[in-house]
Amino acid sequence: MDLNKIQEEVEKNEYSMIGIRSDDRIYQVNDLLEKSHDWDFEHDCSSETLLDGTCALSDHLWMLDDITDDEDAQTLETLVKKSAIYGGSHCYLIGGDGYTQGDDSHEVIIHNARVIAVIR
Repeated sequence: MDLNKIQEEVEKNEYSMIGIRSDDRIYQVNDLLEKSHDWDFEHDCSSETLLDGTCALSDHLWMLDDITDDEDAQTLETLVKKSAIYGGSHCYLIGGDGYTQGDDSHEVIIHNARVIAVIR
């Protein structure tokens, strides 16, 4: 994945957060993603309650500088691997105009999330 192109998309669309999302649904670049469902910890399953965005894994440091160096590429690769625990036959780099912190480590809920790149 070309990090310079990712940086261009982030700047062009003024994304305030990007992240990695695993999903069984098929999306294309620039598609708006559906909101995620909240997790019911008591019953260990997805609830009917919608969150205010789409869940993804992220490293907040991405948003502090340009996404163009070897460390960023390694972070991206690590988060893609970590996203496998959520299942999903497809993996996407997504971005949005805001976010809140999720419950899991490195989890963010990205507001108005769109697909920046299809990873697999």
